[in-house]
Amino acid sequence: MSDTSPPRIVQWLGYGGLIPPAIMVAADYLLPPGPVRFGGLVVPYAGLIFAFLGGTWWAFASREKTPEPSLMALAVAPPLMAFLIFFTGSMAASLLLAALIAISPLVDKLLAAQVTLPPWWMHLRFRLSMGLAGLTALSTYPLLL
Repeated sequence: MSDTSPPRIVQWLGYGGLIPPAIMVAADYLLPPGPVRFGGLVVPYAGLIFAFLGGTWWAFASREKTPEPSLMALAVAPPLMAFLIFFTGSMAASLLLAALIAISPLVDKLLAAQVTLPPWWMHLRFRLSMGLAGLTALSTYPLLL
């Protein structure tokens, strides 16, 4: 295992988290249009994951003797933004959530400059963020049909 390769259980659980939105997006693209659109469930799921991410930032930042206030503030932003996006329910809000997830590794880079992260963290975070952001963006199109 290299420094950028997470422990196997972390990989399984991390990538496993992409399975529910992947199934929902695939269902909307592969099944005939009907009264139920599964893509509408991707946004709340992605919002929960985004909020969870804020919790990881909080945990890493709060391990320091004197936590950096800006990092702590960034850590509470994802659940607040996800909450607001979830209740707007618009396609634009869904795309905004996808964009926020896609740029979230930038916060991890800020965090890495302040605290010690596992050596594999950035590698995994980038891949998972791009996967979830892509699936969230893809989930909006079938909602138009």
